[in-house]
Amino acid sequence: FKNEGLLLFIDVNDCNYLADKYGNLIADNVILYISKFLTHKFKNENIDFDIARYSNDQFVLFIKEEIVANITSFLTNVRLELSNTTLKSKSGLMFKTNFNFGLVQYTASEYFQSTLEKAAALSIKEKESGKK
Repeated sequence: FKNEGLLLFIDVNDCNYLADKYGNLIADNVILYISKFLTHKFKNENIDFDIARYSNDQFVLFIKEEIVANITSFLTNVRLELSNTTLKSKSGLMFKTNFNFGLVQYTASEYFQSTLEKAAALSIKEKESGKK
C-alpha cells in the first residue's frame, strides 16, 4: 500500500446456493445489487472508498481516513437494512440475502495479500460465530 487506510472484505452469503438453485444470472444480479447498495450507502455517508470485486461472491473496499469502530457500526446498520430487504427477480422469485465482513487497518508499505488474509479470516470467523 502507498497510504494507510482500512481494508473491508465483504463475503456475500448464499451466492453459490442462489447460482445452483436459480442460475448464474440471479446470483450475478444479487452481487450487482449488493455492490450498488454498498456504494450508495458509503457515498451517502461521504466515506471516501474504492470498491472492487475480488472473486465470485466477494468484494474488497479500500477506505481512506476512517476509524474502524465507526465503519464497523455503520456496516452493522447497513447489513441489518439489507437483511430486512426482500429482493425480487423479474421472473418473480423473492428472497433475502446478506453478507459477512472483515475489516482491518493497514499501514503504508504493508503487503496487500497479508492484509487481505487477515480481513478474510475475520469474515470467516464472523460467519462461523453465527452473526448475520
